[in-house]
Amino acid sequence: MVGPRGVSGKGDELKIEVDLTAELAVYNPFDFFIEPYAEQFPFDYEAELKSELLTYFASEPLGPHLEAYIADVPKGPLRTTDFLVGLNADLQKAIAYTIRMEPGVQTPEETLKLKSGSCRDSAWLLVQMLRHLGLAARFVSGYLIQLKADIDPVEGPQGTQTDFTDLHAGPSLYSRAGWIGMDATSGLLCGEGHIPVCATPHYRSAAPISGWRETPRSNSTSP
Repeated sequence: MVGPRGVSGKGDELKIEVDLTAELAVYNPFDFFIEPYAEQFPFDYEAELKSELLTYFASEPLGPHLEAYIADVPKGPLRTTDFLVGLNADLQKAIAYTIRMEPGVQTPEETLKLKSGSCRDSAWLLVQMLRHLGLAARFVSGYLIQLKADIDPVEGPQGTQTDFTDLHAGPSLYSRAGWIGMDATSGLLCGEGHIPVCATPHYRSAAPISGWRETPRSNSTSP
């Protein structure tokens, strides 16, 4: 291990702390415009734009579970906003959220077969669904900040009862209005509590820390 002064040596612990200061301001996640040609789904991107977004269309082979799920998705014609909201909400109902401490991301097939996954699993599943449906999508990793409301709502579900911050992941879709953040875990579009840190074509490039550790060598000798 290399210390803060460049001194090499072995360590018993590697500790990484992240400090984050964020100013949150309420905004309407539906406050965006869509080009006329993309107002109805399905639609085709303009040729020049599609070439620029090529890496965000790269999809993995369809497995039987994903193929069956996509086959049941309404294909339109629908208002693009309604289509995205419905797709996101339906997936949230189909996949139960679970906290997974294991490293890595489940394949879409695993997530659909288990009908459960972490935020990163649901995010990658939705990214692949969007791409197979002909839409440019990327994997976004960052933080989710939720604060207890000063006043509880008169109607509708109650929000969180305690302030909290956690790592979070979700997909975002390019619709010519820019990138639209989607939260497959909650079934909502991203709001002021979603703090994106990294956006990438593949989840492998979104890991905040990468590296390796040396495996201790055994001092025993074989006869």
